[in-house]
Amino acid sequence: MPHTVITQADALSRLPALGELPGVQRGGWAFHLLSENDTVSGVAASRSGARHTDVVFVFDQRQVLGMRVVPDGDGGIVWGTHGNAVADVARRLVQIPAPGEPDAPNVVLPVTALGAPQTWETALGGAA
Repeated sequence: MPHTVITQADALSRLPALGELPGVQRGGWAFHLLSENDTVSGVAASRSGARHTDVVFVFDQRQVLGMRVVPDGDGGIVWGTHGNAVADVARRLVQIPAPGEPDAPNVVLPVTALGAPQTWETALGGAA
C-alpha cells in the first residue's frame, strides 16, 4: 500500500484521535498517509526504539490496528492487537515490554510469511 509521509499537524487534522498516542505532543512519532488508487485509506503512526518499531494504523474512527515489529533477521511482527479506539490500542501497545526485557514477546512472525515484498521498516519509510 503506497504511503506519503505527512506532518503531525496534518495527521491530527485528519484523525484527531491520533492525539491520544502516548507522547505525541513531545514528538517521536512519524505519520504516513496510506492510499490506494489515489484514495486515502488511513493514517499510520510509527515510533522506533533501539530494537523495535511500534506502529498504529487507523483506517477510520473504529478500525485501529497496533503492532510491534522488529528488524531481526528479515524482520517481522512480535505482537499485535486491534480495536475501535486509538487510545485503547495505544495503551495496550505501550504496556508491552521492549525487546530484551522480561516478558517481552519474542516469537517473530516473519514478514516473508505474510507475502510482503519488503521489510516493514522500508514499507514505512525507514532505511532499507
